[in-house]
Amino acid sequence: LNGGAPPRPVNGRSTRGKKATQEQGQALDGTDGLKSASLGLFHALGRFLYCKRLRPGSTTTETQTVNGSAKRRKVTAGPEPQQLPHELLVPKASRPPLYYVPEDVLEKSQTDHRIFLDWIFTNAPRFYGDVEDLATFAAAFADCNAWGGGFR
Repeated sequence: LNGGAPPRPVNGRSTRGKKATQEQGQALDGTDGLKSASLGLFHALGRFLYCKRLRPGSTTTETQTVNGSAKRRKVTAGPEPQQLPHELLVPKASRPPLYYVPEDVLEKSQTDHRIFLDWIFTNAPRFYGDVEDLATFAAAFADCNAWGGGFR
């Protein structure tokens, strides 16, 4: 159509190298369902803030310890993780486990933990519907910050 010329960019984006990038992005390390490449800061923040879980009974998960860190993996195929409604998250003792292991997400973000926590604290209020829950979060976060040596 265009006389053998290279494809033109669509909306200012180049189409060259797109296939290679997609193939690289599909490589999984197989241990925790995360891409073997590092996560961007905002991608990792989303995994923390949205707290996606599997619905109870949708699939079974298995926790195994590898090199001192706990890894969760799906045993049977099932639906994608999702934000669960409030009634499935209360009481805390009966809520399903998180789909992603928070320590692994933080490690793969390759971001200093203090900077990451500052971003969490800045963005977390948008995810709370009740001011009492937000106050509990802020108090727990402040305690952790003080005990963890982050007090400035």
